[in-house]
Amino acid sequence: MDLAPPDGDEAAGGREAARVGALAEHLIGGADGSGQGEAKGRVRRLDETAMEQLDADVGRLAEDYLRRPLITTFRRVAGLRADVFSMLDERHLYLVAGKLCALLAHASADLGHPAEADTHARTALVCAELINDGPLRAYTRWVQSLIAYWRGDYRSAADIAALGRNHATTGTAML
Repeated sequence: MDLAPPDGDEAAGGREAARVGALAEHLIGGADGSGQGEAKGRVRRLDETAMEQLDADVGRLAEDYLRRPLITTFRRVAGLRADVFSMLDERHLYLVAGKLCALLAHASADLGHPAEADTHARTALVCAELINDGPLRAYTRWVQSLIAYWRGDYRSAADIAALGRNHATTGTAML
């Protein structure tokens, strides 16, 4: 029996396969968290400073999504989403949770997992509906449109984009 370590190429390939497998497991688990509505956790009040920190964290994660390795950012977004779902007791937290789910949907689609992306997007849309937030609806519909487009369902992508446009009234949602 040969106990020598594999050569560099085989070892690198094995590490890459393990990393991809771990990512797939994390993506599926992340979608399960959105789908199961982790909002049934404990409820507590947050002060204005904590709410501002959550907003800053979401903004930073959205920027990191564009600039840092996707797997690292995905894990951080999923972690913050879980924290927020455990605290849902105010409108603002539904908005933050919805944004995080929409970002997870976008990341899941970019990573080639459209079914998990759909789950995250549906949860984001539920959050938007619960608080009647047009910009979150518009963003979520945009993400859903992208998912449909990359799945090759161009008609659905156009229809979903039109639904989102109905909710885009200000700012970057108009794009």
